[in-house]
Amino acid sequence: MSYKILFKQKDFLNLYSKIILKIELQLDNYIGKKNLDYDNNYDTFSIFIENKKIIVLNKRENLKQIWMATTKTGYHFSFIKGIWICIRNKVEFWYILNKELRIALKGDIDI
Repeated sequence: MSYKILFKQKDFLNLYSKIILKIELQLDNYIGKKNLDYDNNYDTFSIFIENKKIIVLNKRENLKQIWMATTKTGYHFSFIKGIWICIRNKVEFWYILNKELRIALKGDIDI
């Protein structure tokens, strides 16, 4: 299924920046037993647990998509009707991110 991109490049960059900022704020407030850290380097946002990279987010400007790579799989998200949705399984971005973090942390974290 093809998704029509209905917003401008600057709108995409603004949406991506808001997502990254929200994640950074939540990770900064994480209180738990594991060492949780992140690195925001240009187009790549990486999340580390115990110094091991577990999640990588990339913006794909030409496609206006966000790509997420985990230690086991990858996801591509498009902005559909105001929500970032995985184009393969139709699951929402925040649900997948939270699920992957809970698995890696062996506990609760909500972003």
